[in-house]
Amino acid sequence: LHGRFKTVATFAVGGEQTGPKLARFTEALKYDDANCIIGPFGIGNNVLVGRDPASTIADMRAMVEIAMGAGVLMCIQMPPAAGNLDAAKTANGMVVTEGILGIRAQYPQLELVDEFSVTLDKATGAGKTHYFRQNGGGDASVHVNHLGSTKTGEAAANVLATWLGANWDRRVV
Repeated sequence: LHGRFKTVATFAVGGEQTGPKLARFTEALKYDDANCIIGPFGIGNNVLVGRDPASTIADMRAMVEIAMGAGVLMCIQMPPAAGNLDAAKTANGMVVTEGILGIRAQYPQLELVDEFSVTLDKATGAGKTHYFRQNGGGDASVHVNHLGSTKTGEAAANVLATWLGANWDRRVV
């Protein structure tokens, strides 16, 4: 990243929720003296299993406080508004999004890639299914397709541009 960052840590574990992620967070920041950490941090998995939004927000607040206290830049990748979420899970996703926006208000150096708003159809309150892979039965999956990846990739590129400035090669493929 043009010499700006020594190490960027993304310690992703498929299916992990924010609680276990928080338990490993301090250790992850020690990895090669990371000075930037980017990821979804288990937020989407919390929404999928119906975890209480207040717990998700509390876990994320703790991770942000740890990162900021260590002088580590942090970028939270908000989960997409999957087309197959029921109304309660979509509502929980919106509560979590609002909570994390509140955390960002306290920590302006915190960056967010807001995939939720990008993929949410505000008229219906559901995810835009054309951004998601289709399961065998034709139902939308929780995973974005190429169009969704491009849309969320553009959102990520816009966030990274604030860290890297204009002199970087931005390619979304």
